[in-house]
Amino acid sequence: MDEARYRLDPIIGRVWAKKGSKPLCMVNGLKQKVNVFGIYDQYKRFNHMLAEKQNTESFIEFLRYLLRIYAKLMIVLDNASWHKSKDTMEFVDENKERIQLVYLPPYSPEMSATEECWRQTRMCLTTNRMFDNKKEMEKELTEFFDTHKFNHSLCNYLGL
Repeated sequence: MDEARYRLDPIIGRVWAKKGSKPLCMVNGLKQKVNVFGIYDQYKRFNHMLAEKQNTESFIEFLRYLLRIYAKLMIVLDNASWHKSKDTMEFVDENKERIQLVYLPPYSPEMSATEECWRQTRMCLTTNRMFDNKKEMEKELTEFFDTHKFNHSLCNYLGL
């Protein structure tokens, strides 16, 4: 489980181009961002939720969303402050029969399978692409997450 921010202004990346040509990428200078909470499960499904902010309230809302989908959850996540806040711990304690949180070591994003989902999304959807407004980006991200087949194994991240 992890969170990501996608800026409306494109990330400039490598492209194939004719030798000697200068590829152009339109930019708009917008600093707006779309925040996404996501979880990649053992069945290679990616569940996500768009949020205004990345904070405790949004994280608890995402946990509620996940509890509607899954009977029980063991969530592997990083050490973001909202993952360990007092309100989060109270919510998890209230739902301890259904939720267990397992924290990754600090500064180890390579151990999170969800990070690969973010990387593929950036590579396929947002690199070298400008979005005119937040609604357009939210629509495109949702469509991508709902249709793209992320195909990496959780075993690679669990050390199995």
